Amino acid sequence: MSDRPSLAQCSSPASPLVTPTSAQRAMPERIVPKGTLSEGAVPQGAGPEGSLPGENLPGENLPGRNLPGPRQGLLSPSSVQQAKARPPKVQCWGVRSHFPSLENNQYHYGGHTTSIEVLLGDRRLLFDCGSGLCALGQLLSQPSPGPSNPAPILAQIFLTRAHWDRIQGFPFFLPAFQAQNQFHIYGPVAITGASTKQQLMDQMRRPYCAVSLRDMQANLAFSDLQPRQRLVLADEIMVECFNLCTQEVVLGYRITWQGWTLVYATAVERPQDDPAWETLLAMAHGADLMIYGQADDVQDWRSQPPTLGQPFDPDQVDWDWQAGLRLAEQAQVRRLMVVRHQPFWSDRWLAQFELAMQQRFPASELAREGQGLILSPH
Repeated sequence: MSDRPSLAQCSSPASPLVTPTSAQRAMPERIVPKGTLSEGAVPQGAGPEGSLPGENLPGENLPGRNLPGPRQGLLSPSSVQQAKARPPKVQCWGVRSHFPSLENNQYHYGGHTTSIEVLLGDRRLLFDCGSGLCALGQLLSQPSPGPSNPAPILAQIFLTRAHWDRIQGFPFFLPAFQAQNQFHIYGPVAITGASTKQQLMDQMRRPYCAVSLRDMQANLAFSDLQPRQRLVLADEIMVECFNLCTQEVVLGYRITWQGWTLVYATAVERPQDDPAWETLLAMAHGADLMIYGQADDVQDWRSQPPTLGQPFDPDQVDWDWQAGLRLAEQAQVRRLMVVRHQPFWSDRWLAQFELAMQQRFPASELAREGQGLILSPH
């Protein structure tokens, strides 16, 4: 186990962790095979694909080329040190599965589908694009005071898979319609063979959507990822990909930066049926924080929680929730955050469920929409 202090909960919905990024140089990103971090060729199909207007990120493959606009140029040495000194921040924008749901009894845990933001220094990583992404987009798109031009928003977006509850917020992500912004979107190839870009385009075709991918004016790039690939971002951020599914490629991610490790694995199959369990156990080993959720076929959205007045028995829930606790214990995870709550589950029931979890694994919790975490300094 690590000697680092425990994580500290830091913010509330009134003080979200979404401050705009500081000035930064557009540095090249590269995907390299596992075990060849320093000298790896970019695998075929891993680079930006397609030819939409404005789609290639300026400077992404050109070292020394700076971003346009008021944040152009390199960080000063003091700014670099300050960015490296800031611990990672995690913000939950959506924590439900299947479809958005916000009844009167769901305000505490929230009703948006999955979308998680991770801030590493001056870099923004987004995981899944459920309906919670819309709220983040609205906040990021708020005009800044003064007459200056808006500073560009840069982010890497990582998709677990293209199930609708993980991409339904993307067509309504306001920063993607603003020309000064830049996004690189990563995800697995679908079981049909469709690329990450094609999967997002398909849900935005008429008659299903009023806007298309071509209406987005931001600089967009798309990359297809495979299990056992490592993505090396700027500022020494490393993202490792691993498979969570036996029938198709469904990606989990291990993020390492400045000695901290976060694991995002939100489509985990039942351990007894999943040969990838040992891989997941290895990837989660020693993580400071694991964001955990089960596969959609494990959680049946039609199952109902106990009605009011019935005795609460967490072992009777149609959800192998204890698998996440066993994983966290075996992998020596320091903190476990469970996401993808069923759409019909109420605050009252989830609070009882969370209490039962914490009695068995104290460093666990159910994620709440608007919740923010800061990993404690080393």
